[in-house]
Amino acid sequence: MYQQNQNIIGDDSMTLIDMMYNSEGKNIKVFFKDGSVEELYCEEYIQAEDEWDEPMLFYGGNGVILQSQIEKIEILD
Repeated sequence: MYQQNQNIIGDDSMTLIDMMYNSEGKNIKVFFKDGSVEELYCEEYIQAEDEWDEPMLFYGGNGVILQSQIEKIEILD
């Protein structure tokens, strides 16, 4: 039973990373943990390089959104 719960938690955390990965080159709606919502075009997804890093999305030339700022992502196209 405990093993199954660990897998569910792992699947939930991977869902956001998968959504970030799938956002590259698409229009998305980002729901931030602070309650704000923004529609934007995701130019690039960057994966974490090591344990001290975190995945991020680039948008608008030099805008960056870190995984820790995101509650969820909706892909619009």
